[in-house]
Amino acid sequence: MIHAQNKSNVLKNSFVDYHGAWTKSGWAGGSGYQFEAKVVSKRRHTIKTGNDADLPTRLVAIQCEVVGEIMRREWDAATGKELAPQITQNQKHMKGFLHNFNATDSQALNTVSVDVLVGHLQKLQGVGLVSSDVVTKLHPKSRNQLEIWGDQSNFMDLEINEGDIIRVKTLGDSIIIDTMTVVNEGSTKTLSAGGSGLGDSWTSKIAMAQPKDEPTSSVPSTAHDSEWD
Repeated sequence: MIHAQNKSNVLKNSFVDYHGAWTKSGWAGGSGYQFEAKVVSKRRHTIKTGNDADLPTRLVAIQCEVVGEIMRREWDAATGKELAPQITQNQKHMKGFLHNFNATDSQALNTVSVDVLVGHLQKLQGVGLVSSDVVTKLHPKSRNQLEIWGDQSNFMDLEINEGDIIRVKTLGDSIIIDTMTVVNEGSTKTLSAGGSGLGDSWTSKIAMAQPKDEPTSSVPSTAHDSEWD
């Protein structure tokens, strides 16, 4: 179920007639991305093709505002299994009148900017898979906003409201959703193109993994994080 809070349940529709190849190998190569974002708006987007395609032609297009970092998905070359995000923990020393303590600052490694994902949408616009009107409304005009696409059939039982926080993994280096979870309080329902959920928030895992005594400085975290499996 897809609808906007306090608004009509009817989504806007967009349509393009495309005569090229709309396949995973052509549009979703690479390791992929993972991030959290707040839903801003959404619509149905249909791509009409004259060829058999690996990618869906009936889509839900979600415009969202990225929260935090966009991290690259990483994979074990030997086993093909996805690896947990690499996190650095840096020690901060706070000194001054009436306080003197240490704090730990956690930061994700191997990240990319919002411009990279918007760039993928610009490539789709360049060949006529989406209109220029969509792209011009996103980052940098609307700070940290991008658009992601998911197979419409995966959204039938997933309720999404404007303002919801979603956790997304993309299919390769693209804007195509591989897995997505709504992570609002009381809701952790997942849709998946690959058949697996996302689990707990990676940020909460970082907090749990922080040393309780004396933290070391700039130590990459390689501990298993079930959030991104």
